[in-house]
Amino acid sequence: MNFFEATETQAVLRDVFAFIDAYESQLKSLTEPNCALLSSSDGSESPRKSIGDRGRTSLKPRAKDAPNYERKRRQRKKHERESLRRQVAQYEAQLELLRLRQTSQSSSSDGKWGWLDAAMQEEEKRREAEELNRRLKGCLVERLQTAKALSSLVAKESTLASRIQVVVGQELPFSNDVPTRFSTHEAIKMHLKRTFDQLYLSANSVFGFQDESSLESFSTSACVKKLDSTAGMCIELSSTTPLGIHVQLIWILFAIHARRYLPKLDRCMGFD
Repeated sequence: MNFFEATETQAVLRDVFAFIDAYESQLKSLTEPNCALLSSSDGSESPRKSIGDRGRTSLKPRAKDAPNYERKRRQRKKHERESLRRQVAQYEAQLELLRLRQTSQSSSSDGKWGWLDAAMQEEEKRREAEELNRRLKGCLVERLQTAKALSSLVAKESTLASRIQVVVGQELPFSNDVPTRFSTHEAIKMHLKRTFDQLYLSANSVFGFQDESSLESFSTSACVKKLDSTAGMCIELSSTTPLGIHVQLIWILFAIHARRYLPKLDRCMGFD
């Protein structure tokens, strides 16, 4: 029972108690004249005896009316009790009706607020799911970019290794096995460092510094460059001269090109 129902119940009870108090006050007011009449009749016997026949003749009608008055009083009390019972029944019916109405209102209000709480919970779950989806998309984009950069680097490494193998004509000083999967970013970083060390060794084996005495002399070669329909066959004469160059210079040039064409190389390698 909530505050409103308790207030209405108290109001109904106050009305019932007020009606009962009014009935008791009326009953008391009706019984007091009768008591006064009885007391006056008991205390005035000696004066009536002294008065004589006039006093005795005046009491005779009152003695005759006493049974009628008592019967009427009982009937009136009976009617009043019946009216009180009917009013109490009416008040009880009204009280029960108020309780049912209050219960229906409270249940409807509880259902309304329950739907609101459920909607708020679903909204919170949807917001958390959207935030998680956004983070997963960011991680996926980052992984795809890393995979693209690594695939480009591995392709260039394979091309360079094949060219070095053709030039040298022998086995490379390192293994060309590239793992297909990496478990962590640290594994990717270590693989890239080993790859650059191997590239350095392969470049040193091909472009190592040579003494001037071992340098070959000038060489000239001729080859068909173009077949022109008007001029016929054209040849091109080219001369090549081997020059000694240190591997550090080649490594610097390679690093410059790598920094220019691979902007994410520093982040993958962990350079500052």
